[in-house]
Amino acid sequence: MEYAFSEIAGVLRDALVAADESAVAEQAVKGVDALREIDLHAILADGLAKAGWGVHREIPYPADAARGDNDRDRCDLVLTPSPADRLADPVHAGRRVAAAEGTLFAPMADRMEADASRDAVEPGDALWLEIKVVAQHRYRHGVPGPNRSYSSELVDGPASDAAKLECDTIIRHAAAVVVLFTEGEDVARHDLLEMAHRLLDRDLPVGTPIIECGPIHDRAGNACVAVALLPMRGLGLE
Repeated sequence: MEYAFSEIAGVLRDALVAADESAVAEQAVKGVDALREIDLHAILADGLAKAGWGVHREIPYPADAARGDNDRDRCDLVLTPSPADRLADPVHAGRRVAAAEGTLFAPMADRMEADASRDAVEPGDALWLEIKVVAQHRYRHGVPGPNRSYSSELVDGPASDAAKLECDTIIRHAAAVVVLFTEGEDVARHDLLEMAHRLLDRDLPVGTPIIECGPIHDRAGNACVAVALLPMRGLGLE
């Protein structure tokens, strides 16, 4: 299964620009760059759903079977081809089969589980997206100003996400996503390309970033929102 990363980046960009326009229409004091990361996730998920994708939020990593459900690492967004898709969880399936051992259902547990998940999308066929939000200017105690941690946030957050995606042996399609608010498009494109070079210097298997930029209303020093998708390479290999 192939995913059009440039199309997805454009959908994410458009969703953020539209959200900022809505804030202007509502005469909100702050714009989209003032929202919490979890609130931006909701905007991005809604934009992808309206574009026709199946969108699944906070999904446990499929190869993380050593811990209980509450302790499993979770991915921000997982995409499937259709809104009606169910996403299979091999960890849950394995646990249900194991629980049937020693019962009357043991001989048929594997077949029952296969039948139950027949129409579900396998995690190796889905697209796993980890998202980080970084702003050149951000609010601190309600007051906008330069982000003194800008450089480190722009590298360390995506690096952590890429490492998580790389470690899962079941995931085959994935991208680290960076939502970046900056003074302008030139700054965004320069800094995102520099970020990609820094990730490669750390031996992370990221591809060339696909960058889509759009204007937002400048309230805190940010006049541009950029979305960068960094496709992960060589995943799903034991």
